Amino acid sequence: MAGFLEQVLVGDYLSRHVPEACRRLADIAFSGDGEPTSAREFPEVLQVSARVMESFGILGKLPVRLITNGSFMHRDEVKRGLMNLAAMAGEVWFKVDRGDPEGMLSINQSRIPVERVVANLRDCAERVPTWVQSCWFAWDGQAPGKEARQAYLELLSQVADVVKGVHLYGLARPSQQPEAGRLGRLSGAELENWGRCIEKETGISVVVSP
Repeated sequence: MAGFLEQVLVGDYLSRHVPEACRRLADIAFSGDGEPTSAREFPEVLQVSARVMESFGILGKLPVRLITNGSFMHRDEVKRGLMNLAAMAGEVWFKVDRGDPEGMLSINQSRIPVERVVANLRDCAERVPTWVQSCWFAWDGQAPGKEARQAYLELLSQVADVVKGVHLYGLARPSQQPEAGRLGRLSGAELENWGRCIEKETGISVVVSP
């Protein structure tokens, strides 16, 4: 991490590899193809990152984000990690794409009970500023139906008092999942309308990225 920040903040990495209009360091994010909180070293990694950021004078000035599915929030080391993240003035983007068991299974391959998802989300949001991150798209040409939407609204309503907001977005790139051929983008207007509905029904602010 220190070596890369040296190249970005002091060296010429951005000028050599990034288009001029995008030459800025937006954040430091803990994410990836796997779940970042599954690593036993998670809290220590955050501690080391804080020291490195402080050495470059960017601690508290550059956003630090954890992007997670929240499945390990019950672990003691994850709770310690969240404490370290909060000390860095960080935030969490908590992935919740649907609010019903069928939707969670088909989209996220998750069998975690809805009640546990709500409990994990609340626990997380009470420790660190937390945004819900949700991807909405068509399946076999059909937008999510009334039941799926209602289940999602009911889930959000249970945490409306603790989450900072919802990041609602569509398909930005082709899916690598086996079901990719069944997925389709919703229009910007559809996502905007759904975002307004979420705000009206739950009182949670929504940021839409079609």
